[in-house]
Amino acid sequence: MKYFMNQLILTDEMVLVKDWYDKFSTRYIHPPKLRGISKKGRFLFEHFYVITDNNPLGRYTIAAVKTLETKGLIQSTGFASVGTACEKYDSFDYTNVEEIALSDLGKHTFPEKSAFLFCVDCNASQNKAAWFTALDDFVKATAGLKRRMATVGVLMPAFPAAPGELDGLSEREFSYYMECVLKDKTPEQSFCLELEQKCRSLVVGGFSEINFVRIENLYGPDSNRIRQFDLDAFVRNAFESGVVEVTKEDHETTVALSYIRGAFNMIVRVLYVGR
Repeated sequence: MKYFMNQLILTDEMVLVKDWYDKFSTRYIHPPKLRGISKKGRFLFEHFYVITDNNPLGRYTIAAVKTLETKGLIQSTGFASVGTACEKYDSFDYTNVEEIALSDLGKHTFPEKSAFLFCVDCNASQNKAAWFTALDDFVKATAGLKRRMATVGVLMPAFPAAPGELDGLSEREFSYYMECVLKDKTPEQSFCLELEQKCRSLVVGGFSEINFVRIENLYGPDSNRIRQFDLDAFVRNAFESGVVEVTKEDHETTVALSYIRGAFNMIVRVLYVGR
């Protein structure tokens, strides 16, 4: 199966990625001269590695990171696939992108100032053991680096709505809800929970350079994962009928959505501000 993104859309997306990272990295290195903000110890990562299964965020992230390299904002790009090999966009140039076999991840030599972006689809729970091995191999391979950082970006599976009359749950409240309140977990929910616990165990064990980001309802080019709303059908019907109709029902529904470029920006931003 080939995943196709219209070349014009892909080009526009990558221009916006480049512009965002250029502005963000400049502001990070040269923060406003306000009390409490220091430049001391700040640096930019020069080498980016994407570890992903075959999911939309992983495909997008490889192309986005390669764009940063092409524009001279980073030095190199690499990736490794977990489970099914990650598909590539037909209209994108992947020249000089280093592909690392998952079995070689623990033996690979990574340079200083390396950033690692793990893009995990919890709906592919059959890859759980491979992901845990990949995290252990990553820790082992980067043990000698002084400047390294990782973000684990997780595409969340479906979870029941917040219990009772709650409008939402905080990060730790949701963790408690997953661990202690939700009794009959699906394999996908269990994978998500165990992955969080795995990352926490790495931090407790002394590997503090890892961040965890939950990503809900990913949508955008090459992705339509909004469970509560069929965006493709909505857009198609709007063009065909000339009428924009969201629903005929009289009620209010609050849904958290993640645009794919925003999700990429977030997992990269966390590399820096999450340290």
